[in-house]
This record gives sequence, C-alpha cells and structure tokens, in this order.
Amino acid sequence: MIKRLALAMLVILGGIALPLSAGSALAQTGGSLANTSWVLAETAVQRAAFVPALGNPPPTLVFSNDGKISGNTVCNSYGGAYTQDGNQLNISEVISTLRACVDDSLNKQEQLMLSVLKGQVAFTLSGNKLSLSTPAGALNFVPAAGSGGTGGAPGVPATGNPGPESPASGLPFLLLALTLVTTLAGFLFVYTRRRTRPEKQ
Repeated sequence: MIKRLALAMLVILGGIALPLSAGSALAQTGGSLANTSWVLAETAVQRAAFVPALGNPPPTLVFSNDGKISGNTVCNSYGGAYTQDGNQLNISEVISTLRACVDDSLNKQEQLMLSVLKGQVAFTLSGNKLSLSTPAGALNFVPAAGSGGTGGAPGVPATGNPGPESPASGLPFLLLALTLVTTLAGFLFVYTRRRTRPEKQ
C-alpha cells in the first residue's frame, strides 16, 4: 500500500511538471508574437556590437492579432503587415510619416530600424528579450512598460488577450501539485500510524 501511494505521488508530480516545462520551452523558442508590445533597447548595424537605443521615449513595435505592426521610431510613426512562420517573420507594406529627425544619430537609428523591419526577418525570444535580425542589422526589444510584465515570457500583451505562455502561468499547476502531495502525504501518515500502532491487550 505504501509503495502504491508513493508511486501515485510520483506519477502526479510528473504529470504536473509536463505543462510547466512546456510553458518554459514556449517562452524560449518563439510562440506567436501576435498581440504583443515592445520597446527598442539595443541596435547593431550588420555584425557590429550592440549599442543602447536612443530616444526618450525610445522606439516601439507592436504586433496586433490581425497581422499588422505599428509603432514609432522616435522621429516618425510607422505601420505595416506581417506574417509569422515559426521563428521567421515576413514584414511588408511598411509606410511611415516623413518628419525629419533633428539629430543625425536618431536619423541613422530610424534608417536601421526601418531597414530591419522589411522582408524576411529572423527572430528569437530569450527571457523578456525579442531579437530581430537581417543582413542589414539587428534590433533587441524588451516588453513595453506598463503593459503587465510577463515574468520571463516572450512578449507583453498589447491588449487584454493573453500573450504567449510564461512561467508564471504555471502557478495553478504548481498549487494543484502541492495540494495533491499534501493530501497524499496525510493519507500516508495516517496509514503508517495505523500499521505501526500496537494492538491493545
């Protein structure tokens, strides 16, 4: 009986661990970017080293759930369309306003950003960082402030719809596991005491 209870505990814990590990893997390998909002943190021209993004507030990038992107480059607003295939994006129809940047560094950053946000774009998700890269260069984004952090998930919901699953979303499974383990431990304790209690003479 004791062995059966112990085996049941292991099976339950194993079943609970699967959803938790799946959520963590999703956060690292690239779930859907739809309905997420980002802020530019770093830029790199071609294979040069990354440098901090300019602007206060910095440039933004929003992926809607209807295949549209939008945001600003500090100097201008832009918009376009995107499709996602695994860790590849196809960004098209990008248009922007035509205000001139007063600073040459901002102008170069804008040119790089709009160059990367065009055509076939590879992306990776690592913790709370979204990286976009093309032969023109690379852009590193972090979740937009005030959007409700994801605690390591890939992206922040741009609206009320849920974004990609994060480790925090496994909390209900963890609570369920603790409840089941506590219950089984109680049964095991009572059963053991009954088996070891000496018989009354």
